[in-house]
Amino acid sequence: MRQPAGIHVDRGVWYPWPLTALSLDWQVTSGGVRNTVETWIGLLKDRIGPFRRHWPVNTSAEEGQAWAEGFAWLFNQAPSTR
Repeated sequence: MRQPAGIHVDRGVWYPWPLTALSLDWQVTSGGVRNTVETWIGLLKDRIGPFRRHWPVNTSAEEGQAWAEGFAWLFNQAPSTR
């Protein structure tokens, strides 16, 4: 049986208050799942970094969303390119 998704955080003192106030399920985790997510976010930041100065000003939110979905799809299709 699948367990409900939860939020995995490090030991940052800024996490407990907002997560508890929002009644979200969270736990302190080191390595494992949290590390995988942080690695993916790091790769995403590295990939979008060059766009900071060159992303078209007239880009819509939908186009940004489509780019992010395309990046995630490609990332999942070609794990050897990480």
